Amino acid sequence: MTTFVLNETLPVYEVTANNYAEEFENKIHNSAVAPSFGFKGGLVPGISDHAYMTHPVVQAVGREWLERGTIDVKFLKPIYHGALTKVTARVTSTDPLEFKIELFNSGKTLCAVGIAGGLGVPHVMAPEDLPEAPLPEREDRREPRAEALPAGLVFGSLREKFNSDEAERKQVEEFAETLPIFRGSEAVCHPSTLLKLANEILIRNVALGPWIHTASRCLHFGLPIDGESLSIRAKVLDSVQKRGHEMTTLDVGIFGANDRPILRVTHKAIVCLRESE
Repeated sequence: MTTFVLNETLPVYEVTANNYAEEFENKIHNSAVAPSFGFKGGLVPGISDHAYMTHPVVQAVGREWLERGTIDVKFLKPIYHGALTKVTARVTSTDPLEFKIELFNSGKTLCAVGIAGGLGVPHVMAPEDLPEAPLPEREDRREPRAEALPAGLVFGSLREKFNSDEAERKQVEEFAETLPIFRGSEAVCHPSTLLKLANEILIRNVALGPWIHTASRCLHFGLPIDGESLSIRAKVLDSVQKRGHEMTTLDVGIFGANDRPILRVTHKAIVCLRESE
């Protein structure tokens, strides 16, 4: 692995933000609906912001970080479609290796912050901590209210077969990803492709209207293999009402064959927004 120096800065990454979710069920990404909640237009998904923020770290560290690194991101302000988005990263520790990441919009406003590292720091995910459970029928999903999502609630789990060709196509199209490790016949799974599954298990268990992904802490254990069956499981860590919003924190685990750990996420979202006055 490359040797880094304290306070060393990584190459700045610039990318034109893409709101690939304009027509998705979550209308916070829709330019006609999002203004009713006080936004200028449809929000670029937090998953994309996460993807942009991982770029300089993967470029610098490579596959080793994808297989056992960590990243903790918090989204502060929205990014809109077409914005020239800039990501900076700086080494804040060399033992263990750690980077401070910042994401800015085209107006140089700080929109997201993150800390990435985790190499050499052991972390665990036991299958029994996140049991599988049946998915509810669509009409039986829970209301997006704190009282309906108590701490300890086990969500219905998902089964997904990982298709490397489909993943490669989407991570190039949706994230405008250019790194060779994510493209071509030897492409590996993008960390944001996996993080999408944390959103999916929330969507499949809760009857959401417009909602916002606000933060994620991700612990990587490995990469999925083409054709591998993935088990996505989750339970509620906490749910609160704050400033008129209903907010939930999930513990999400993604396991491969034979309960092989792949990713654990502490996933935060505003599941029901107050409307703008």
